[in-house]
Amino acid sequence: MYNNLNEFPLILGCLWAGFVLGIFYDLLRLARIRGGIMTAVCDLLFSAAFLVLTAAVLFTLDSGRLRAYSLPAVISGFLIWQYAPGRLIRCTLSSFFSRLRRRRERRSRL
Repeated sequence: MYNNLNEFPLILGCLWAGFVLGIFYDLLRLARIRGGIMTAVCDLLFSAAFLVLTAAVLFTLDSGRLRAYSLPAVISGFLIWQYAPGRLIRCTLSSFFSRLRRRRERRSRL
């Protein structure tokens, strides 16, 4: 018998894929700072990672079938990462590096 609980692992897998893509995007964000051609290369890398990871999750958990909720679940996982733990990590690292930069500037003045 088939019920909706069989869909739950696929939704969790898609959310996990979105989290992983969010982490990957944050890592690529560091390279995108340079701008120019690096931005285009990073965008292509992210697009390829999105396709490969989403396809891997779908083939692993659902025999490659694309369900109506699969892509929204991946995008939801990505957005959850970007607005919750990702934002906290980015803000924390940003404040840490700005303090470090100010401390170096003070030492170089002396």
